[in-house]
Formats: sequence, structure tokens, C-alpha cells
Amino acid sequence: MNRFFALLITVFFASNFAFAQEKSVTIKGQIVERGTKLPIIFASVELFHEKDSSLVTGTVSDDNGFYEIEKVAPGNYRIVYSYISFKERSKKIKVTSDSAVVDLGVISLKEDVEMLSEAVVIAEVAPVIVKEDTTVFNTSSFNVSEGAMLEDLVKKLPGAAISEDGKLTINGKEITKIMVDGKEFFTDDPKIALKNLPANIIEKAKAYDRKSESARQTGIDDDDDETVLDLSVKKGMKKGWVGNVFGGLGNKERYDFGGIMNRFDDDMYISVIASANNTNNTGFSELGDANVRLGNAGSGITTSRMVGATFAKEYSNLELGGNVQYGYSDNKAERESASETFLSDGSSYGRDTTRSRHKRDNLGVNFRLKWKPDTMTTVTFRPNFSYAQNDSESDGVSLTLNNNLDNVNRKSSSSLSEGENYSVGGRLQFIRKMKKKGRSLSLSANLTYSNSESDLFSNSRTAFYFYDEDDEFESDSISMLNRYTDRGNSSLNYNLQASYTEPVFRNHYLRLRYVFQQRKSTSESFIYNNDDQSLIDSLSSDVDNRYNTHQIEVGLQGQYPKMNYNIGLNVSPQESKSESFIGTNKNLDQSVVNYSPNLRFRYKFSKQHSLMFRYRGQSSAPDVEYLQTVIDQSDPLDVKYGNPDLLPSYKNNVTLRYNNYISSSQRSYIANASFANTINAITNRVYYNPETGAKETHKVNIDGNWNTSALFTFTTPLKNRKYSISSTTSGAFANSVGYTSLKRGADAAESETKDLMLSEKLSGIYRGESFDITLNASVDYEKTKNNLQTKNNSETFAYLLGGNTNITLPWSINFSTDANYKIYSGFADGFKENEVIWNAQLSKDFLRNNAATIRLKIYDILQQQSNLRRTATESMITDTRYNTLGSYFMVYFVYRINTVGKGAMSDDDDDDDKFKRGGFGPMGGGFGGGNRPMR
Repeated sequence: MNRFFALLITVFFASNFAFAQEKSVTIKGQIVERGTKLPIIFASVELFHEKDSSLVTGTVSDDNGFYEIEKVAPGNYRIVYSYISFKERSKKIKVTSDSAVVDLGVISLKEDVEMLSEAVVIAEVAPVIVKEDTTVFNTSSFNVSEGAMLEDLVKKLPGAAISEDGKLTINGKEITKIMVDGKEFFTDDPKIALKNLPANIIEKAKAYDRKSESARQTGIDDDDDETVLDLSVKKGMKKGWVGNVFGGLGNKERYDFGGIMNRFDDDMYISVIASANNTNNTGFSELGDANVRLGNAGSGITTSRMVGATFAKEYSNLELGGNVQYGYSDNKAERESASETFLSDGSSYGRDTTRSRHKRDNLGVNFRLKWKPDTMTTVTFRPNFSYAQNDSESDGVSLTLNNNLDNVNRKSSSSLSEGENYSVGGRLQFIRKMKKKGRSLSLSANLTYSNSESDLFSNSRTAFYFYDEDDEFESDSISMLNRYTDRGNSSLNYNLQASYTEPVFRNHYLRLRYVFQQRKSTSESFIYNNDDQSLIDSLSSDVDNRYNTHQIEVGLQGQYPKMNYNIGLNVSPQESKSESFIGTNKNLDQSVVNYSPNLRFRYKFSKQHSLMFRYRGQSSAPDVEYLQTVIDQSDPLDVKYGNPDLLPSYKNNVTLRYNNYISSSQRSYIANASFANTINAITNRVYYNPETGAKETHKVNIDGNWNTSALFTFTTPLKNRKYSISSTTSGAFANSVGYTSLKRGADAAESETKDLMLSEKLSGIYRGESFDITLNASVDYEKTKNNLQTKNNSETFAYLLGGNTNITLPWSINFSTDANYKIYSGFADGFKENEVIWNAQLSKDFLRNNAATIRLKIYDILQQQSNLRRTATESMITDTRYNTLGSYFMVYFVYRINTVGKGAMSDDDDDDDKFKRGGFGPMGGGFGGGNRPMR
């Protein structure tokens, strides 16, 4: 650690010395649109030697149209400015050593009103541009099928991935918010934008770390970032309403109806969305607390209905925005799983089959207001409300086998539950910048109240099989349970925060912050025997929890032209109290002090070439629930206990990020690496009864839990810019430690599972005038080793070979198809079938201006799709498969509405034609295929 700080100090002073000694010529200026004078973002600026026209260097303009080219040697040059759909400009310049800066002033580009050939457009557009921590994707470089949604486009972006539960990550970082032209779109629900925004209205998608409201207003980083995806709408889609209505019917009683209307302008947008389908397109995230539901709404077959509206409006000193959404979903899931549990003298195996149905109604309302009474003051207010009702039912059969594959127990169970929950809250923030640069004051208050209630009826029949010393079947016994559970939870959480920043010496700022937080919660679970309606005290609980936290933070920030850093310490004294009024749990009081140091260092080689290092330590006390003697013993085969002797945990997180974009070749490189380990991690100590197959799980502290990951993304067009390739290489390793024991109270064996995951994804794209094709290949490798059962270590491979093509035919006919061949190896028996997923669609545009489309879609033509996944913990491996929609076809009618005036349309090279040809299509209508770039 001392060597690390010595190295950091050396780099700090060496960098400052280099900055002081560096005397090079810098060329700068600004690029704007002729007429509107609006800045052009990411315009290309290239510097050539005048003598031989060889390229010297290049850059792109920033969010305000400004650019800088550093370290230019004296000489004669020609500088060229270009941007898609604008006429190229160039000028000769002479650079001398007389001045350190050559300011070329404002350069205006004129739109090219003549239609450019598609080949020229492709040659000018870089698929990916990287600048510091911002990654910009030019959507015209990524082909999607006609009618595709944003989700289909995002799946094609290098470094982007959407998980099984719908979470979007780009370059390994989760996207928490999607914005449209810098304005929030349905607040904190990225799924709505992914599943409902048409891909063909998006010109650029920009992923970056968005600073907090306080940091954006004061310019002083508070290390409270969130990763967002900001979408730029094509200018041809503005100044009017654009949208569609559609309807589709298919075999197997499939249907899909809906519509979306959008109005985008420079200072406002409005979007209204509605849909109803039984094709697994919910179009939104579930709202509120989902703890009262059973089943997995993310798997199986879902029927859904939703309606929502969102808006944002900017005035001279006021910004308003908000959204309201209602959704209904009915999910029917069939689940099969095979698991292996690692024990000290063998393994236990499990098989499980479950059918479930989960119905849910959601209502969510969010509003945001930002008021700037003057240039130095900002007030924001964000109230929110959500409400949900849940109805669930499930039944299933599970089987446990011992190491000899003899039956140990067989359980059949069923349950029925219903419940509701709601939440209301708000955040008020006041930010004041002072006259002295860097001095600011921020005050905020947060309040959230939530409540949930549910009723659960459950019954089960468990048969236990007993064997003699020679493993011969001896006898069995039956356990019957018939219970009713009445649950209720409520919580009140508020915090008050004050933050102050002060410039202390040149390029350095001191940040002080204090937060007081109080959380009160009540948890009730009354369990009754349905046979005689008697309360089971030993299983019931009624607990009040109280938390008081004081958070004190001190930080120092240094800002230089090429380097900036943050270093700070967070100290949080915390008091918690738990009172139990029924059952076996005891009253608990706990006082701890949590420490969280942090360090972030960023070095900018240039505006498009940077390196970032971050360290964050975090101390956290165990949840009061984990300190209770009994957590849950409603299932006699899986009893969970807490531990009043749990210690606080301390987690170390290290992140390294490298970005580089070479404008002359339009190549981008992105590399991320991370490492995390936890001291006194809270894990499970499992006592397994080999005679009954039942297990008891206790919470304990342990060392040895750590993980690391890395990701590298490379994107480049080839010499002929109609071709481009991208590669994403990633790897992760996790070391998970727990305890297992075959005898209660005996010394437990340490179960250590090492899980290695490697992945490589390659993609090649060809874009022609009436034809495009994308080829994909990937391999995912996972190796899991456990120290207790080395002979049962597993290796799995999942290969994918696939591609998609889009063909524009005469008479306004479009054809798209995609196919993926998936090969599975190493999974449990019955869970490793290979599959070929082949989809196709054919569409015909008609009516005036091709305003209508008839489209035929066929899904899973070969009827081979499965839904397979693997999970690994410190003591278990599980393979799971869910039911899927299977093969079906749909016939759609789509009618496009477009009130954008012709004058506005000319702003973007006839985007009206793009709009008509690309189509909005049914929500989620893409296959992940591609459509050719529009002219």
C-alpha cells in the first residue's frame, strides 16, 4: 500500500512538472450549423500536411461543437471539417511557434440538400466514437430489421448486453436510465424505452457516466455517477407528431396490438404508449415491492397490457417532466431444474418441476421539477408514487437423491397468494453556487413510505425414505403441512443531507458532506395451521426495526487539463435496534462504525484517449434481519437461521478503465477490468441431513470471497467502409466460500467453489444499397470447481453461429431473416439439446407515401427454441429450463402517422423516407436482424 501511494505521488508531481514544461501549439475552434448556429456534436476534424496531403491527426467536436488538436508542429496544413449530411469544408492554415494557440474561430457547415449516395454516407460515418468515458454509437452503422425497436438495435452495439431479467449493460456497466435528447424518458425504467422506442428514429446513442445533479450544477465531482444511455432523435422526426398504430394476429391464439405517438422538439417531448399482447412483451418493469409474489414473471409465457405517457418541457428558468404508467401482466411458467449440492463426503442431487402463474397490476407516477431562479441557484423536486396488486399460484414436485442416486425425499406442494403494496416519496434539493469559483452549498431531503400486505395459503406432502447400513430401503414416513400466512410490512425512511465545497488552493477543492438517515420498519408474519386455525408461535414473527445513521464525508478533488483525481473518506456511525413481540427471536441492539475510503484518478492522453483508476472501500453492518435467531422455517426442508454474532463486512472494489478512439481509422478500443474482495463476508453455513435431505442454513462470517472481471471491445471499419467488424472479449472469475456439515454442531467443512467464465463475440457487417448481412459467432465457456467434490467439477460450452440479412426488393417489398445455431456441451442430462433458431419476415408497404405496411412474421420456424441457464454458488450448481413461446407466426397491419412538415423534413436529408421505409412496426418487432441504411 505504501508503494502504491508513493507511485501515485510520483505520478502526480511528474504530471504537474510535465504540464508546466509542455509548450506545444494547439489548434482550436467551434463547428456550428449554418443558419441555426447550433453546435454540431462529433463532427470530424482532420489535419493534413499541405505538401503531400498525408493525414497528421484528427479529433471530433464535443457537446458544444468545440474541438482542440494538441501538439501540432509548426508548418503548413489543410484542415478538413465534415459531418454526415453536411457539405465538407476545408481551409489552409499556417502554424508557427509564435503562439501557443491557433484559434480558428467558428466554422459553419451547410447542409447538403442533394441526396448523398448511400456508399458515401457509409464511408463518412464511424460506427463507434469514444471520448473520455463517453461512447457514441452511430446507429446507421448497425442494421436492424424493419419495424425493430430500440432493444433490437442495442443488442447489436459492441459491448452491449441485455440479461435474462432485462438489465442493459454497456461495456460492463449497467444502464440505469435512458434519456432522449438529454431528457429523462420514463424516469428509472429503461425497459420502456428499449421495448417501445422505434430504432429508426434514433440518430445516435451515447453511453456515459452522468454526474449527480449537484456535480452538474457546481462542476465539482461528488463521485455519485450513474451510467445512462442518451438517445439523439433525428431532426426529421421533430417539429411534429410521428407514431403508429398496429395490430397482429397469429396461430396458437397469439395477438399483438398497440401504438405509440411521439412529439420531439428542441425543448420538449411527449410520448404516449399503449399495447396488449400475449407474446412476452410486457414493455415495462414491474413497479413497487414484488416480495409478495410467487413465480418468476421474467420466464414462461406472459400476457400483458400497458398504457403510459411521459413528457418533458424546458422554459427559460424552469424544467418540467414526468410520467404515468399502468401495466397488467399474467405470467404462466413451467420450470425444470437439476442441481448438485457439494457435501464433505459426496454430493446431493435434486430434481424439481414447478408450474406457476403470477398476475400483477401496476400503477406508477413520477414527476420532476427543476427551477433556476437565477444563474447561481437550482431547486429540484421529484415526487413519486407506485401501487401494485399481486395474485399468484404454484404447484410442483421435487426429488432429492443421495450420492448413490437413491431417493431421499419426494415433496409435492402447492400455494396460493394475493397481496398489494404501495410506495410514496419525494426528494427536494437546493443547490447554490457562490461567486467564488468552486464554492457551493447543497441541501437535500428525501422521504419514502412503503407498505405491503399479503395472504398465503400453502400445503405440502413430503415423503422421506430411509435406508439401512447396506443402503437397502428400510421404511418411509410422511409429513403433511397445511398452512395460512398473514404477512405485513411497512417502512418509513428519510434522510437529510448538507454538502459544501470550497476551493482550497490552485486546482483543488475541498468537499464536506453530512447525512442523517433514519429508517423504521415493521415486519409481521403470522403463520396458522389451517387444520385447526391455531397460530404457530414458533414460526410466526412480529419485529420492529430502527436504524439511525450519521454519515460524515471529507474529500479532496484536483482538476488539471490532463489529469483529475478525487480522494476521500466516509465515516458512518450506525445504531440499530430490533424488538420482537412474538416467536423465538430476541430483542437486539447494535452499534457499529462503518468506514468507506475512496480514490479516483483519471489521466487524459487526449480527448479521445484516457485511463481511469478507481478504488472504493465500503464497510457495512449486517442487516438486523440476519441477526435474528430465526429468519424463516416455513419450509421444513429448508430452514434459515440468523446469527446475532455477525460482524460488519468490508469490501474492496478496484476498477480500471481504458478508452481510445483513433479518428483517422475510426477504430475504437475499450478495456475495463475490476477486482473485488470482501473481508468478513456474510455467507451460509449449511447443515445437511443425509437421512431426510433437509437442510438448515445459518448466516456466518467468512473470508475468501472475491471476484475479478475484464472486458475488451474493438470496433473498426475495413478499408472499404461498407464492411465493419467488432469483437467483444470478456472474462470473469469468482471464488465463493461457504460451509457444509453433515452433523448439527460439528465442525463444518469449508466449501470453496471457483467459477471461471470466458466469452468471445465476433460480428461482421456488410452494408449495400439494397442488401445487408451480419454474421455473428460467439463462444461462452464456464468451468466450475469445488474442493469437496473434485471428481464432479464441471465444464460447459455454449457456441453460437448465426447471421441475419435484409433485402429491399422492388414494389416496396422488404425481406428479413435471421438464424442462430446454438450448441450446448457439459450441462446436466436432459439440459443440453442443441438448437437452431430461425426467424423470417416479409413486408409490403402501400397507400400514399407508403404509410401502411402488411407484415408476415414467422418465429422459430424449426421449433427448436429452449430456455436454458446455469447458476453456481459456493455449494451448488443448478441447471434450469423454462417453457417458451415456441414456434408461431403473426400477420401485422401497421399504419404510420406523420405530421412533420416538409420544411422540417428537409433538415435531415429526407428522413421522411427513412421513416416510411424503416417503419415503426410492432413493439419488440425485431429479430435482432438488420435493415440496410436508409438514404
